[in-house]
Amino acid sequence: MQACFDAFADEREFLGVKDAAWDRCTEALAACGERERDACMSSILCEHFLDIGTEIIITGLQARPELNGFVGTLIGAPQDGRVPTQVRNTAQDLVRLRLPNLRPIGQWSSGVAGGLADHALRGDTMRTVDQHDGRCYLHTVGACARGAARELFVRDVPHCKARSAARLLNFLVSRMDDSHTVSEPQYCQCSGLQMEVAIHPPEHARELSAAYGLGLSSGMELIEMIPLLPVRAADTPEMWSRVPTLADQAHSAPKQQRGMPQVLIDR
Repeated sequence: MQACFDAFADEREFLGVKDAAWDRCTEALAACGERERDACMSSILCEHFLDIGTEIIITGLQARPELNGFVGTLIGAPQDGRVPTQVRNTAQDLVRLRLPNLRPIGQWSSGVAGGLADHALRGDTMRTVDQHDGRCYLHTVGACARGAARELFVRDVPHCKARSAARLLNFLVSRMDDSHTVSEPQYCQCSGLQMEVAIHPPEHARELSAAYGLGLSSGMELIEMIPLLPVRAADTPEMWSRVPTLADQAHSAPKQQRGMPQVLIDR
């Protein structure tokens, strides 16, 4: 419950919760005992954040992990700790979700998790899932239908770079559409990002699938995109996976390559 509450609290300004109302919420939370804390947070969420029509991101489902990362719309009032939700997926599932399985579509993800159709190709799905540390991960669902038993994945993406990462993944999917090979060693440059291809064999792909809820079938490979420049402590989120400058190249240790990498550039 705490993670859900914190996520909505972080987005309260974007979601229209007034300062005076939030002050009353924090006072009520401070006054309640440890045993009543979850109930108090639940009450605050229901009163100030979970109106009918609110769009949320689904996370942490165990019984139906295939729905994690999808956007849902709240279509009824919370009852018995669950909220009736219409899932925005091909089946248009109607589910009753516990509050801890809800995350806000806040300022960072409006138009990202909810609007990936702007960048999706031929009806495929791309999911954006919050990692709760100012970052998220993205993965494709359906790219394997193009004849290769592979899906695409990128993790630890700063929220401000989620849309650019979505464009980069879809650029690679478009190359797969055109029967181009995505393989190692390759770099991909798209939307101000430059990343390298890492292909995980089925054994490692299965481990990542379990850890991140990717839903990979047995025997599938996973194409992970990794920033070409390692993240440094002084980097801001906007610098994540940037195209290397001459200064970056001067200060970076050369990587060992298995031959010359092919650079794929989306113009």
